[in-house]
Amino acid sequence: MMLALAAGCLPAARVVQPAVGGDVRFPTGEVLTYRVKFGGISAGTSTMSVLGREVAGGRDAVRITMLTRSNAFASVFYDVDDLATSIVDAESGETLSYSLEKKEKGRTEIERFSVDRGTGEIETYLRSFKGTERRLAEPAGGPVFDVVGIFYRLRSHVFKIGGTLAVTVYQKGGRSEVRMAAEAIDNVRVPGMGVFRAVRLTTPEDMPGLFSKSGKATIWLEADTHVLLRMHVATPNGVAAMNLVDAERSPLLAAHGGPVGLGRGRP
Repeated sequence: MMLALAAGCLPAARVVQPAVGGDVRFPTGEVLTYRVKFGGISAGTSTMSVLGREVAGGRDAVRITMLTRSNAFASVFYDVDDLATSIVDAESGETLSYSLEKKEKGRTEIERFSVDRGTGEIETYLRSFKGTERRLAEPAGGPVFDVVGIFYRLRSHVFKIGGTLAVTVYQKGGRSEVRMAAEAIDNVRVPGMGVFRAVRLTTPEDMPGLFSKSGKATIWLEADTHVLLRMHVATPNGVAAMNLVDAERSPLLAAHGGPVGLGRGRP
């Protein structure tokens, strides 16, 4: 069952730009916590964290992690303990390397890929839960993004209502060309934090992800900072959803309608 959006649409500005000032895209120390639901049933949490700057392959880079864990109820049916690490170019937001370790009932599945800027190739390593291994090497064919880093790439984009952004998301040795259409500005309520103006994006193609294999997605980004507030993915088994429940050291806390104005912001 799809979760209901709070409040209706606001009149849409024609151009929605991210706020200026400070490191809005990659604020070191930012932690965003989401409640994950499947079919309207709480399944666990997913936490995205910006760990900080580093040098990767001679380039200024940012390390981001996403930890997804099932709750006690969901673990009875499907135990999830996934850690994704994305290292992205601090200037372009493109993925330099990515790794995902999925743990399930004492077994581990691994996915890793890196982009070699010298050869222009993507080198991929995959190991299944059964221990089967594969190694792939292929031309990158242009900028690629992983399923975590893509949300930080969106922070720097200037959205035009009615416009479309096309990106290449790389996962498990395959590319997905994803178009994101900016449809409207909605009011989105984040419990305990406030009501935010948000850009609503939709994808006509299936979008790969961590908490669902793929599906057509609806994404809500806070209108000024473009921080992810909510995402629904339509899968054959029902709607998978991520809903923001907490934010620390994030530019979202100073956004219009957020907790700073209510006296509840954290530094």
